[in-house]
Amino acid sequence: MFKPKKLDIAKKIMIRAKIHPLICVRINIFNLFLVALKNLNGLEIVKIDLTYVTSIGAVVENFVQAASSFGYHVETTVIARNSFDPDLVKLNISKSKPLNISLQKILARRTVRSNMLSKELKASDVDNFSKFVGSRSRLFYFPAGTDHAKLMDKEAVDNYITQSDHKKAMEELASWVRLNNFLI
Repeated sequence: MFKPKKLDIAKKIMIRAKIHPLICVRINIFNLFLVALKNLNGLEIVKIDLTYVTSIGAVVENFVQAASSFGYHVETTVIARNSFDPDLVKLNISKSKPLNISLQKILARRTVRSNMLSKELKASDVDNFSKFVGSRSRLFYFPAGTDHAKLMDKEAVDNYITQSDHKKAMEELASWVRLNNFLI
């Protein structure tokens, strides 16, 4: 059980996890955390809705990595049932062996949409990664240039356009997600 005296560790994890300004991690009980959409406007112009938040996965991953560095294992469960649920992901943490994970890398991490590998991953790399994340995780790999990847790129841009009512909002959002200029 995650004891009350460990709240300082929890605070360190949340600080190191580089939480996105529109997403909060709140302590529900001493070993259970919830990733939730904040009830505030982090962007001044863009209308905020759960479907517009693109960095939830990064927040959860940063939390898991930071917790691991402090010696905690995090089991994640998606609990949102629709795009209007404020509670998104349940994080159940338990004591574990600390992993040698650089917290500086977490702090320096940014979402980058350019300079990605243009070549397809080898099947052996995908298999190794699948084994690493475990059998309970669902992994989908869509190589760049495939119909699936092209559709996902198009849908991402369409989503950004939908949430932006006018040019100023679109520019603010493009800057926020660090979207390449050629996509908008």
